[in-house]
Amino acid sequence: MQVDQAVLDSVYTENYFKGEEYLDYLEDQDVQRVNFLDRTNTYKKVSGTVPKQILEIGCAYGLFGDVARKVWPESHYVGYDVVGEAIDHAQTVLNLDARNQDYLTAASEQKSDAIFMWDVIEHLQHPDKFIEKIAKECTDGAYLSITTGDISAMLPRFQKRSWRMIHPPSHLHYFSRKTITELLESKGFDVVHCGYPAIKRSARLIYFGLFMLNKQAPNWVKKLHNAIPSRWAIGINTFDIMFIIARKRNGAG
Repeated sequence: MQVDQAVLDSVYTENYFKGEEYLDYLEDQDVQRVNFLDRTNTYKKVSGTVPKQILEIGCAYGLFGDVARKVWPESHYVGYDVVGEAIDHAQTVLNLDARNQDYLTAASEQKSDAIFMWDVIEHLQHPDKFIEKIAKECTDGAYLSITTGDISAMLPRFQKRSWRMIHPPSHLHYFSRKTITELLESKGFDVVHCGYPAIKRSARLIYFGLFMLNKQAPNWVKKLHNAIPSRWAIGINTFDIMFIIARKRNGAG
């Protein structure tokens, strides 16, 4: 799906993280960090490596970057995002090497051996170009980690157009396990892991997604939402979010 750049520029502002796509991304950061730690543990088991040069595309406020440098203190981290307010937090509060740039137009400096795209690929107008650029700018044997919805899973097949992941213009592409594998293989990566992990969400965020996101919610729905303690978290698994880890073939890219 192609969308005018002006429309995308209007979508990816601070409001995206504060009420439009997320209830409040930073308010939910403790739960986000737990999920990122779970993902790094899976990465370590699958890859058996300690990354030297980490690249994150779509780093938002830098929460994963902050987790990654604690897990891998000797690694160097670089993150990219197009939302300036989020990058400002990553830079000034977390002191990360985070850059307010579109990765596709950014000049490469050094080859990465661990690349992470958490809930990002579905937002991209040209996901194939991103994977192609990553392949050119990473080392042989580098690991690429991706999370995204699986449109071939049972829940989206049942819900069809009402599946929560279908909401353009922020989500532009919808992958199945088969199609994302084909994309990665065509750019020189072999899938070595595909899992459907449970994801911890704050109770308020779950409620928001079910009853308020993209809806004209009545006042009683909003009041009930506000009454939910912000620290409540629930681990849920709808088995429609894929966690893909792929390894770059030697000489590919």
